[in-house]
Amino acid sequence: MSPQEIAEELRMARHRARLKVMAVAEQIGVDPSALTAWENGRRNPTLDHLVMWAEAFGKTVRLE
Repeated sequence: MSPQEIAEELRMARHRARLKVMAVAEQIGVDPSALTAWENGRRNPTLDHLVMWAEAFGKTVRLE
């Protein structure tokens, strides 16, 4: 996935779950501004944060 595809997936998963940025940020242990930056494609999450996000939404991270 490209960085923009990752950003879109992050945003859409949160919207589908009807969760606020604050709730997801607290669940994965990041500042809400970091999560917003990831969703907007301004910054990329670390692999550790991406894995925590995936676990929170019942998804997996596959490295290619």
